[in-house]
Amino acid sequence: MKPVCAILLAAAVVSSCGKAQLANEREARIRSVNMGLLFEYAVNSDPDARGVKAAKTEALAAVRTLKTRTASTEGAERETAEREVLRRNAELEELNASEERHRQRILAEISRAINAVAARQGIDFILGAGEGAVYAGREYDITEEVVRELAALRKRNAPVSR
Repeated sequence: MKPVCAILLAAAVVSSCGKAQLANEREARIRSVNMGLLFEYAVNSDPDARGVKAAKTEALAAVRTLKTRTASTEGAERETAEREVLRRNAELEELNASEERHRQRILAEISRAINAVAARQGIDFILGAGEGAVYAGREYDITEEVVRELAALRKRNAPVSR
């Protein structure tokens, strides 16, 4: 009988300690952001990134057109089109590398903006809508605040014109 009482007493002590600790903890603040929307905003508001995106779209269209022309022509014209396809593919590789540099920079800016909003609002967790959150109520979505913070960060970091 003594071992059973000791076990019950130990369980009661452990249980009460756990409850006391939980009473001291605050509830976690969880919010969400729409990363796709943030990224699209950041790309569209950055002239360099927007230019790379447009140039890549144009180069892809040109390659498709040249490949079609290559398939339907013969002789010297075909060789010229094949050389142009090779040149455009090299251009696409450069554009892809540039696009990746812009993507990394933009993601770093978004991360800084999210961290600033989270710190200001005392948020513990931010879930990316569409990247793991099953559901997030609209009242918990801080995407608009992060967009404002991103714009403010860019304004603060912009070179001063004299």
